[in-house]
Amino acid sequence: MNNREKNRDLSRKLKVALLTNIISPYRIPCFNSVAASDLIELDVFFFAEKEKNRKWTVYREEIAFNYKILKGLHFNFKNERTIHINPGLPFHLLKKRYDLLAIGGWDQPANWIALFFANLWRSKILLFGESTLRDARTNNPLLEKMKRYFFRNCHAFAPAGSAAANYFQHLGAPQDKIVISPFPAEHDYFHEQYLRLRGSKKEIKRHKGYPQITILFSGRFVPVKGIDFLLEAFKRLQEQNKEIGLVLLGDGPEKNKYEAYCKAKKIDNVFFEGFVQKEQLPEYYTAADIFVLPSLSEPWGLVVNEAMAFGIPIISTDAAGVTYDLVQDGVNGFVIPAGNSEALYDALKKLTEDAKLRERMGSESLLMIENHTPEKWAQSFIRAVQTAMK
Repeated sequence: MNNREKNRDLSRKLKVALLTNIISPYRIPCFNSVAASDLIELDVFFFAEKEKNRKWTVYREEIAFNYKILKGLHFNFKNERTIHINPGLPFHLLKKRYDLLAIGGWDQPANWIALFFANLWRSKILLFGESTLRDARTNNPLLEKMKRYFFRNCHAFAPAGSAAANYFQHLGAPQDKIVISPFPAEHDYFHEQYLRLRGSKKEIKRHKGYPQITILFSGRFVPVKGIDFLLEAFKRLQEQNKEIGLVLLGDGPEKNKYEAYCKAKKIDNVFFEGFVQKEQLPEYYTAADIFVLPSLSEPWGLVVNEAMAFGIPIISTDAAGVTYDLVQDGVNGFVIPAGNSEALYDALKKLTEDAKLRERMGSESLLMIENHTPEKWAQSFIRAVQTAMK
């Protein structure tokens, strides 16, 4: 290639194909921001529109990037995993020879197909994701070898946070090829709702019938979320103060078990509100005085981003990826050992008994979340693309 051809090649946008499981609401603003760049021509391939255990509304009208929902077969397993088989993916990848494939993980057949074809025509590979060393996994030796092989064939990495970056390095990612791309929620939307509703806390609580102090959890009702430990800690709080309530947003296979536990133990003021779509979330965050993420395994924990946008102090475990980037113990909340109901009780007690502490920590949450936006994620992602292309 002569100099003129090189200059022309550098002047065009990089053709990037991004592969990910489903249309997640919080990813749409991120991909929109990448697509708006003058540097990248982005096509996003979704393995499916949605998954059985995800009840999110699909906001197609908000999508401003090129995308394709691949046809395929979808298998749901008891552990809540979904495997997607997308035999048509090679056709789409061959149709438009991409400069780079951005792959959101190694756990789907389509990811390995993409790896094969990228190696075939020497496209670059960027791996992004949020898995950490603390995630629940089988530690199967064969799977670990497969992961390391996958990593050896990638040219750059965009982990969601520092905990994910440590895991990526553990699997062989060179430090100079890692560009941390902080995992964002739909910050602008939630911040706007915070400004709109912040004077309505008492009114919302009264309307929903919540007590004076409200603790909030949002997530799937599955064992790894640690809801058992949260209910155990809350039971002890209730024995001392009946003016404390616990709001549980979400659904899942363990819901009946938790409801039965509350009934058997005579725990009052636990509100099972079911799964809540994005439009209804702001009222619950506004009503909350404390947000708890008691997870035993959690690659990230995006609900913490959302809660912080409403100025709420956070209690999270050391098993959640978000903890290492967004929760500073004693500053905007407390970090506790996963599975430790005693530590969770102590943290809740401190916050429920001290309104000034809640206010101070909530203010810190607002400040800390300001820069965790889709635009910032897109900037980091583009730097990771450029790192891969070097």
